[in-house]
Amino acid sequence: MVSQNEKAVARFRSSQVRTLTISIILLVAAASILTSIILNAAGDVIGGKVSSLVGAHSRQIQLNIDEYMERIEDAAMLMFSDEAYYLYDNTDESIEQYDRIQATDKIFARIVDIGIMQSFSDFMVLYSDGTSVGWKSKTTSELFSEGTDLYEYFAGCITDTRRNDGWEFDVNDIYTRFYYAKRLNPNAILLASSYSRELSEAFEHSEELRDMVVRLVDENEKIVYSTDTDEIGESLPEDISEYISGRTNISITNSEYFIEVNSCRNGWNVICSFGSDDLLREYNILKNIAITATAVICGIAIIISIVIQRRLLEPVSGIVTGMAKRATYDQLSGAINRASFVEVVKDAIKDNSSGEKYIFFAMTDIDNFKKVNDNLGHAYGDEVISRMSKLIVGLLGEKLTVGRMGGDEFAMFCLYENVSREDADAIIQNDISRIREEFKKEFSKEAQSLDVTLSMGVYTGYLTGSDTFDELYRKADIALYVSKENGKDRATIYDESMDEKGGDEA
Repeated sequence: MVSQNEKAVARFRSSQVRTLTISIILLVAAASILTSIILNAAGDVIGGKVSSLVGAHSRQIQLNIDEYMERIEDAAMLMFSDEAYYLYDNTDESIEQYDRIQATDKIFARIVDIGIMQSFSDFMVLYSDGTSVGWKSKTTSELFSEGTDLYEYFAGCITDTRRNDGWEFDVNDIYTRFYYAKRLNPNAILLASSYSRELSEAFEHSEELRDMVVRLVDENEKIVYSTDTDEIGESLPEDISEYISGRTNISITNSEYFIEVNSCRNGWNVICSFGSDDLLREYNILKNIAITATAVICGIAIIISIVIQRRLLEPVSGIVTGMAKRATYDQLSGAINRASFVEVVKDAIKDNSSGEKYIFFAMTDIDNFKKVNDNLGHAYGDEVISRMSKLIVGLLGEKLTVGRMGGDEFAMFCLYENVSREDADAIIQNDISRIREEFKKEFSKEAQSLDVTLSMGVYTGYLTGSDTFDELYRKADIALYVSKENGKDRATIYDESMDEKGGDEA
């Protein structure tokens, strides 16, 4: 199955051959005119391809930031594991002093347990009377003169009424960190903060786009983080802001910039901008040389045209090919990334004209993966993800499409054509068993020390004209959830009753 990025590379290479052939033939008669036309066309092709690749990088960076923020939100959710943590109200004057001390000590111990492996600069519970439990940095302590002011400020930052949480940056001109607040009860708020510089890893992008500026801005267009660190805390440049005009999830291409805007889970925006002059600087120099040379002598013009074509298009072809590969494949695991996986599945299921097709769509999740990161570090966790990808691709990569959906989640997809349901189910059951058996062998050490196991959710059925990627994903994800709920370390096949109950184990 060919992705859109691979198709784009093929089209670009085909365009190179056609452009070069046409230029050689037609420049004999009209060298100066056709050289200008060909070079302008080449510039448009380059601009279009780089614009799409800027967009792909922007979306990947947005996913990286969402994953980072999700880790903070997940840490906060751990405070809801016991009513003693989230229902305790320090403003209740009827609580005995001894009970108060016991309760706050327990909350503090829980905060330490959760935050010890995180890079939080603040992690505490604020109460409406100005008291707090947890660790509070000197910077945050000095934000307001009264403790109640601190509580009232961050209570006002909780803007998501469904999740009872909110994110905040630029608190009293503090630009070195950003805050996450989540309400625990009517008189208590959990507050966590991280340094803006912690986002640097999420902003990594290809060396070919080294001149691209990547910014994360809040809802007021204040720069939370930027690849140009001198900008942090400043407002988004006026020219970029004017082009965007408050819009999100858009692409803008004009004579000055390539701009891509993608919205994060908390409403902040990733804005990637690439100056047109930076991209076309070498192209414009070569174009001027070609026009000048062709005006002197037609014969020289032909030679210069060929040189320009090769020098301009061949390096760009390599850049486009390399960028397309990076935009298709997840760099950590080697599997195709989420966006490419979605594209492959959508292309596969949209055509149901060649007979019956039987769908296999599965989601996998490494149980207790957080323990790997917490106990062995994120570098080891990345290695586990890479090993997991190699395991699945090595076993079934020749017949299945395997994609990394984010974190430790992988998805698998296959269409079986002209195969009976019984035969297809037998193949699928065998593949599932092989994956689980090989997983137990590969991760036997982690299973013994950290209780690492594998849960799977599987959807199977004949392809219909109404099937969509979102529906297949939803069903497999529900089955995965059932596997988790029923004790983990198992594979569950989706059926319709599972939306309300559970499923049958594979």
